[in-house]
Amino acid sequence: PELPEAEYISRPIAKSEFHGGVGGTGKTHYNLFLDKGLIKACYCALSWELVVEKQNEYKDHFGKDLRGSVYYRFLNKPYCDTAYKDINVLVADECSMLTQHEKNFIKKKCEENNVLLILIGDLENQLPPVVDEKKLLEKYKKKEDIPKDMLVQMKPDNIEHIKIYTEIFRFKCDKLKQIAEYLIKNMNKYIAHKRFDLGFQTITKDEMKKIYKKEDIILVSQGASNNVKNNYNKEYVDLFKDLEKYKVI
Repeated sequence: PELPEAEYISRPIAKSEFHGGVGGTGKTHYNLFLDKGLIKACYCALSWELVVEKQNEYKDHFGKDLRGSVYYRFLNKPYCDTAYKDINVLVADECSMLTQHEKNFIKKKCEENNVLLILIGDLENQLPPVVDEKKLLEKYKKKEDIPKDMLVQMKPDNIEHIKIYTEIFRFKCDKLKQIAEYLIKNMNKYIAHKRFDLGFQTITKDEMKKIYKKEDIILVSQGASNNVKNNYNKEYVDLFKDLEKYKVI
């Protein structure tokens, strides 16, 4: 019998996929939780913290374990000699932090082991790769001798299927969703966004003093250094220093 639509996802015949878009558009959810047809899949990210978080979500959702690992084990010996064995799908999350060289290495290893590679990430707005030039110079001696693909963020240039996500699902509030979409659309245009134009409710500092509770979180625009001109973090910490517990982020 035909399965309900949510039970499977129709994928193109391809050995590699890139799923791109800003945070909250459902890229990872689509590949981990909506597609129940992936067999022997392994979830991969930069940190074990994120891997374990997704494994726990997967366990809660499906009642079974999700294999997981980190990029280091797919990129470095001796781990990479066996990391691609006994898996059919590699779901590589936060791929914006891969260099072009690392992406090509993973892609080649997946092809050699008949593994479907699913890259997930936001190449425009998320963190780029952290390149250890000092370590590279131990091998190449001169910076100009370092291959360029080891210094730049990955591109989906040789990926067979590309899917871009645009609708944000992270916010349940329609107003917040509208604001998020506006900010994402204009984040690279250096527009001075006024809070009144964005539709946020505003109160004065005196009003906040009356209603603030220690469980509340204050999110400030400029942070924790004492050297900055307007240290809003310190300002609000000092404002409520009489309270035992509070957060200013």
